[in-house]
Amino acid sequence: MNRAYLENITPNLSSSIYYTHQKEEEALPDNYWHFHDMYELVFIPFGTGKRFINNHVSHYENGDLVLLPPYIPHNTLYKEYQGARKFEQYVILFDIRSFQKIAAGFKEFETIHRFLYTIDSAIVFDTSTKQTIGSLMEQMKSVTHFERIIFFFKIMHILSASTHIPLAGEYKTTSSKNAPILHQIKNYIAVHYKKNLSSSAMALKIGMTPSSFCRYIKKTTGKTYKELILEARLQHACYLLKESSMTIENIATESGFVSIPLFYKKFKSLLQLTPAQYRNEI
Repeated sequence: MNRAYLENITPNLSSSIYYTHQKEEEALPDNYWHFHDMYELVFIPFGTGKRFINNHVSHYENGDLVLLPPYIPHNTLYKEYQGARKFEQYVILFDIRSFQKIAAGFKEFETIHRFLYTIDSAIVFDTSTKQTIGSLMEQMKSVTHFERIIFFFKIMHILSASTHIPLAGEYKTTSSKNAPILHQIKNYIAVHYKKNLSSSAMALKIGMTPSSFCRYIKKTTGKTYKELILEARLQHACYLLKESSMTIENIATESGFVSIPLFYKKFKSLLQLTPAQYRNEI
């Protein structure tokens, strides 16, 4: 089983972003588990295959557009279907620190910065947005570095104003003003997922009543508090399935599940694979 490793991305010396366009044989198979410290925007006008992002497995096809935040393990099998020989992709990688610096001096960029700050999982977009962004990314290959950064700012502006969908879930409706509180909650769950995390205890921790806390979670994430805990536990289970040789039963216990049958049921329900199938796919 391959361990995810940090991939170092180095933009051209005359550019602030990393941009690449690849076609068919030029696109090297990305079938290795890796992550990096930059945001990654990928548009695939032509191509089909299987994609692994964190704890989610999905198929992609022509016109796919996905944005990944930093440090999200992923890999992509480009040509899973033998009949699909045509493949093409456009990729942009960039550092959020650039927007932090720009937003400090230009208020017009604050919206983009807040948008990026709220993303904590891979997201996809509606058809109209995919077509618009795809066209802009295609045009970037034939312009100067200066013009390319203008295109990039326009792309980020459009994305920040678009409705986006988590790759494995429902519409993401979290507003930027709620991000700090939500991140505090998610970070606490990420550290203490093995414990009995009651909603009343978490509500007290952040200064809310239990009922207002539950409404806040549902409104900002579209999920219940229990669902957030379940996702955190399954995410850790996916990590152990990829990175360790532990038995599946031990992984379930280590991930905070008291009931082994419940672990199997919830895992299959969310990922559409059994734990053993998920391990074999990596």
